[in-house]
Amino acid sequence: MSLVLAGAGVAVGAAAGVGLVARGMFSPRSRLLGPVVFRGTAASPPRVALTFDDGPDERATPQILEVLQRYEVPAAFFVIGRNVERHPALVEQMHHAGHMVGNHSYHHDRLGTFRRLGYWRQELARTDDVIAPIVGGRPRLFRPPMGFRNWHIARAVREGGYVATTWTVRAFDSLNSSAARILERLELRSEAGSILALHDGQEPGRCRDLASTIEALPQLIERLRDRGLEPVRLDDLIEQRPYRQDASVPETADASG
Repeated sequence: MSLVLAGAGVAVGAAAGVGLVARGMFSPRSRLLGPVVFRGTAASPPRVALTFDDGPDERATPQILEVLQRYEVPAAFFVIGRNVERHPALVEQMHHAGHMVGNHSYHHDRLGTFRRLGYWRQELARTDDVIAPIVGGRPRLFRPPMGFRNWHIARAVREGGYVATTWTVRAFDSLNSSAARILERLELRSEAGSILALHDGQEPGRCRDLASTIEALPQLIERLRDRGLEPVRLDDLIEQRPYRQDASVPETADASG
C-alpha cells in the first residue's frame, strides 16, 4: 500500500510541476519565467492603453490610424518584422502620428514558443533592425507572439534589455468575432491601468477579418471615455521608455530612448 501511495504522490507532484511550467509558458500574466508587464498603475487620472498586434496591414492599419487620429488617441503597435519590411511607410505613419512601435518578433511563428535561444535572439534583433531606421531607436517593449514565453525567450528578453509586455484584457478579435462581442469583452472588463489588446494585422499564413475591430474601435473609445477612462500611450501608462537609441541610426526629433 505504501508503494502505491508513494507512486500516487509522485504522479501528483509531476502533474503539478507540469501544470506550473505550462502556466509559466502560456499565461500572459505569469512571472515564473521573469518579469512581465500586463497592466499599468491605477493612479489618478484613470487611464488605459490601446494596443494593436500583428501589423502593419495595408487594409486595416490605415483605417485604424484614421480612427485614432479622429479621436486624438495615441496607441501602441506591436509589429511583425516581416510585415514592416512589406509596409515600412505604414510604420512611419504610426510613428509620425505619435504612436509607439513595439517588437512582436520577425516571423510570429506559432511554434516559435518551442524554439531555442539563438532563434529568439535573431527574431528580436532582426525586427529591431527594420524598425529602428524608421523610428530612430530600437524598441524596448516586446510582446511575445500570443503572449507565450519559454526560458529561451525570457533569456533573450533579459539579455536584450527588453520589457516583456502582455495585456490585461484582450479582444479576441478573430475571424468569427463581431463588434458587439469586442465591445463587451473590452469595455466591461477594463479599469484604470488596463492594457487592451486588439489587432491591426495578420500573422503570416493566417487570415483574419478585422472589419469588426475597425467597426468597434470608435464606440470603444467613446465608451471608455464615458466611464472616465482616458486612452494614453502604453509607455506612458507603464512608465517605460519606448526606445533605446541605436548609434548606427540617426535620431529623429521625437524618438525617446
